[in-house]
Amino acid sequence: MTPEQLALTPIEVGPAGTGMVYYGQRESTGGFQLWFRRYDDLQAAPIANAAGGADPAISPDGSEVVFQVGSELRVVPLGGGVPRTVVDSVFCCASWNPDGQSIFYTQAGNKVVRVPTDGGARELVLDATGEPNVAFFRVTPSGRSAVFTSFGNPTVVQGVELESGERTVLSEGLGARVTGNGHLVFASPAGELLAAPYAESPMRLTGAPVPLVAGVFVAGDGTPRFSLNEQGTLAYWEGEGNTGTELVWVTRDGAATHVDPNWTFNPGAGNRGWSLSPDGSKVEIRIATDAGNDIWIKELDNGPLTRLSFWGGEDRDPKWLPDSRTVTFLSAMPFEPDGDPPGDLNLWRQVADGSRPAELLFDHEVSISEAAVAPDGKSAVIRSTGVSGVEGGRDIFMLSLAGEPTATPLLMTPFDESAPQLSPDGRWLAYQSNESGRDEVYVRPYPETDNARVQVSVGGGLAPRWAKDGSELFFLSGNREMMAAAVSVSGGEFRVSDRPELFELSPGILVGDRTTQYDVDNQGRFLMLRTASCDESESGLVIVRNFVQEVKTRVGSGS
Repeated sequence: MTPEQLALTPIEVGPAGTGMVYYGQRESTGGFQLWFRRYDDLQAAPIANAAGGADPAISPDGSEVVFQVGSELRVVPLGGGVPRTVVDSVFCCASWNPDGQSIFYTQAGNKVVRVPTDGGARELVLDATGEPNVAFFRVTPSGRSAVFTSFGNPTVVQGVELESGERTVLSEGLGARVTGNGHLVFASPAGELLAAPYAESPMRLTGAPVPLVAGVFVAGDGTPRFSLNEQGTLAYWEGEGNTGTELVWVTRDGAATHVDPNWTFNPGAGNRGWSLSPDGSKVEIRIATDAGNDIWIKELDNGPLTRLSFWGGEDRDPKWLPDSRTVTFLSAMPFEPDGDPPGDLNLWRQVADGSRPAELLFDHEVSISEAAVAPDGKSAVIRSTGVSGVEGGRDIFMLSLAGEPTATPLLMTPFDESAPQLSPDGRWLAYQSNESGRDEVYVRPYPETDNARVQVSVGGGLAPRWAKDGSELFFLSGNREMMAAAVSVSGGEFRVSDRPELFELSPGILVGDRTTQYDVDNQGRFLMLRTASCDESESGLVIVRNFVQEVKTRVGSGS
C-alpha cells in the first residue's frame, strides 16, 4: 500500500509477534477496508470480511480484531475468516478486556458497556448520561481500573475503578492508555504525546505529565492517531494538531472538494447535523464552541458565518423550512421565564437572520432526536429519543402544524425506527428500522403509513435522503457505500427499479448510525462532514520500538 492510501487513517498496533492494523484503500476498487501488516513484513494484506471496517482494536492474544461497521461491532480473525457480529448498536470506540474474554464500547446515550466477545448479555459499566461525551474507554493491564476521555471544556482523561465505580479526573488530554509498568500515556488536543506515572489505589497521577513526542496528528473528531501496545511499540501519524472538521461537496463519483477551504470547525459529538436551504444559498449547522453547542448559519461557499442560537446549552439537528427564511432545531433550552432547562430536547423555530428570538414550536412528552417539516409546511415528522440498549423506544410521529401543534403516532413498533425523511412531494416517508435484525431503509405512504411498506435497501441500509426531484432515494449501505435507489410511483404504488452503488465513503467522512448526516443539493452533489487533514505530503507513519523504556527513563518509575 502506498502512503496516500494510508495517510492519517486510524492505526492499531498489536502485541509482540503480530503486527498492525489500519484502515486503507483497496487498490482494485478504490473502496476502504482494514489491512494487516506483520512487523516483519514490508507489505500489508487486506483482512478478509473487513470491508468498511473502522476503529480497529486487536485482541490481547493477537488473533482477532474488533471493528465497527455502521452501528455494528464485528470481530474477525486477523488471518481472515468468518466474522461475527457482537452487538448492533455501538456508538464508538471498542477495546478489549486484558483477559480477551470481553469487549468494552460506548453506545448511544453516553454509556460504556461490556459484552462477551461472542455476544450475549451486556453489562453497563459507566453511565455518563447528561455529561460530556465519553470515548476511548480502555481497561488497565491489571483489569482493576480503566481510563477514558470526557469531551468537555476542557477535554479530560478520567479514571474509573471498575468494582466501585469511583471516578477521578487525571489530566487534561485525550486518547489515554496505561502501560504495563504503570504510566499513563495520552495526547493533548494540539497533538503532543505526554506521559505521567499512574497509581491505582487510590487512583491518581503520582507525578506531573511530561511531554515526549510533538506533532502527533489529531483528527477533527478528537481522535489522536497513535497506538501503543503493552510491549512498548508506539505507532503514530505525524501531522499538525487538531485541524478540525470541514464541510465538503462530494460528487456522484466520490470526488470531494472544500466548501470553504479557509473554514474548519468543531461540530460536536452525538446527534450533530446540518441542512441546506431550499434555494441552496446557505447551510444551517450545529457547531460546538466554549459557549455551547449552538446553531450557526453559513453563506455558501465562502460567505460569512453567523451565530443563531445563544443560550449556551445543547442545540442540534437544524433544518430549513420551505421558505428558505425560517429554520427549526432541537434544543433543551428552558421555555418558562427563569426556568431550569427541562433536559428533554424540544422543537424550536426561528427566523434565519436572527432578527427575532426562537419560539417553542412543540414540547413533546419525551425528548425528540430528529425532526423534519413537510414541503407544504403544514406538518412535520419527529422521532423520539430511545433508551440506550433498549429496543422499541425510537418511534416516529406526525406533528400537525395547523393551529395548536399535536403529535400523532405514525410508526410505533417493538423495534427502532429512525432517520425519517419526507419526499419532495410530501407523499412518502423514508426511514430506517431494525425490524429484520439489522437496519434497513423502508418507504411508506405519508401520512397513511399503514397502507403500504416497501423495503428499499438490501443487506443493510442507513440514513435515507431524497433527491430534489424525488426520482432517487439515497442511503448508506452497511459497508459505508453511498447507494442511489431509482424510485417511481405507478398507479399509486411505490417502486424501486435499481440500487447502484455510487461510491464508498472515505475514512474521514463522518456519519451517524441513527440520523441522516448529509444533504443533497439541486445539482445532485452531497454535502458531507469530513475530518480536515493536514498536508499529507508532510505526514508520515512513525514506529518507535521500546517506547515504554523511554517513558520510564524520562518520566520516572510508575506504580
